[in-house]
Parts: sequence; structure tokens; C-alpha cells
Amino acid sequence: MAYRRGYYAVDRQTASAKSDLKIAINSAAMEQGLPQARQMVFAARVVPAGKPHKAANPSSAGSSGAKEPLVELQRYSVDYAIAASELRFGAKGASHTADLVLMAVAFGDKGAVLSQNAIESATTLNAAAYKDTQIGGLRTHQEFEVPAAATFLRLGIVDVLSGHLGTLELPLPLTAPPEEVRLATRHLPPVEPN
Repeated sequence: MAYRRGYYAVDRQTASAKSDLKIAINSAAMEQGLPQARQMVFAARVVPAGKPHKAANPSSAGSSGAKEPLVELQRYSVDYAIAASELRFGAKGASHTADLVLMAVAFGDKGAVLSQNAIESATTLNAAAYKDTQIGGLRTHQEFEVPAAATFLRLGIVDVLSGHLGTLELPLPLTAPPEEVRLATRHLPPVEPN
């Protein structure tokens, strides 16, 4: 009889938020070219914010003692929409909570990871906001910078309470949406008196 003599387990009660984020963003679901994870379906509106600028790559900060060369970075703004049926809410008295991990990974030409970003988004909803969320879904926001040389962006959301994961992959660069086109109002001719 053969068995494993030991292993390292992660106690979910004592695991730090930083280690959870690192585990989530390095999961296989966040690799380029893999099929989309559909345990949680979401919509995302991704818009470049401003013009590209030169700065140190935020993903390489602190990774080595040598000074990193400046790279051209583009800031992106992401608005997420998630149906309430896709989420598990925790109850705290009259309020409800949703705990999500929002992830973004930018890839280069040959699939190399150029930047990673993950944040935890904890939302507390009162009774009225929870009722609105049940009808219209939960909306949340994320902003991050990626190198302008990136060719793909993979977005992911993890619902911490259910463990469900959803991903979405987009080709880069993205263009800013055109300004809203306002329809010209047509004025009717004046009504002639009888």
C-alpha cells in the first residue's frame, strides 16, 4: 500500500488576501489561448483611458535590484456587469456582501506575460441596494496599466464565496469608443391656425 506521507495545505481561514490573489492570478484559467472559464458569466466594457505614457512596468516593480528600463504603458478602465444569479452573497444582518477577485493579465507576441493585476473587491449592500442588484446585477470597476506592446488581455473574476471563476480574452490594442452621437432634433413646422 502506497500513500502520500505529507503535504502542504493552505488553511483558508488563515491565508492572507495577498496569497489568495497570487494563487488566483497564476491559475491555469488565466493563461492565454485557453478556453474561457464559464462558471461565472460576466460582461465587461474595456476602454483605454488617456494616451500611452512611459513609466516603469508595474508588474516588475521590486522583482530585481537592477533599475528596470522604462516601457510605454496604456491605462485601461474596465466596467464589469455580473448577473446576481452568478454570485453567492453572504448575509450580515440586514446587509449582504459580495467578495470578488478581479484579475487582468496582459500577454505579448509569443504568449509571454507582460503584466498582471489583481484586486479584491468587497461590496456591502443594504436591503434596497441588494434588491436592485437582484434585478439589475452587480456592477464593479477596475483600472490598471499594461505595456503598449501587449497583444492580448485576459480578464478574470473569482467569486470568493462560491469559488466560481469566469474569464474573457480580448485582442489588444483597443480603441476608445467614439463620442456619443446625438441625434439632431428635428423641429416640426409651426401649426397653422384654422
